[in-house]
Amino acid sequence: MNAYLYNPLTVYLRYLWNRLQNRRRFLNFDQGYMAVVKKTSCGANVRIGAWTSVTESSIGACSYVSHRTEIFRTNIGKFCSIGHGCRIGVGIHPTSHVSTSPVFYSTKKQAGVSYAPNDLFQENREISIGHDVFVGANAVILDGVNIGTGAVIGAGSVVTRDVAPYTLAAGVPALPKKKRFSEEQIAYLLGSCWWDWSSEQLSRHAAEFSDARRFIDEVLSHDADAPKN
Repeated sequence: MNAYLYNPLTVYLRYLWNRLQNRRRFLNFDQGYMAVVKKTSCGANVRIGAWTSVTESSIGACSYVSHRTEIFRTNIGKFCSIGHGCRIGVGIHPTSHVSTSPVFYSTKKQAGVSYAPNDLFQENREISIGHDVFVGANAVILDGVNIGTGAVIGAGSVVTRDVAPYTLAAGVPALPKKKRFSEEQIAYLLGSCWWDWSSEQLSRHAAEFSDARRFIDEVLSHDADAPKN
């Protein structure tokens, strides 16, 4: 039975079926070769890279996930960029128990056996990633972490705690390195909710996105259509 389920032809056919279903469900959606997206909702214009797995999650419009990344129980906002080789939602083990082995706290039999009468520890906790977040290649984001809108996670970082909006965090463990903009600018950007603008608004002001000061001064302060802080 296991050989049948995991032989190359069966796996490939399951990928094709999963891809076909998702392309019917989501607007202008695509997933790369052998990627699997299940129990997940996606906004318009989402791209999933080859050999990537996304499970029990949500991905906002205009976000993409690069190849060979694993995502589990994560809510991802709009306009996010997730690099290749990332691990988001890897599960956790208790450090205050006598043993860290799941045979004593989980009924899932990860090691082929369980001595636990029921599940005694929450192994997976939901992760939240805001809008317009960039996660560099090979980053690891642990369960229960919240990453604020506009944050940047450096390549190879291990994120063990929350990251504030528009903050650059990097390292093992990841620590805040600097704010991308001034506090006043961040307040304007968060208040604008530009990620909810129409395609027409975004197209009209695409050039101003290259400079935060210009965007705030010329768009947020003068465009009657733009939401105000």
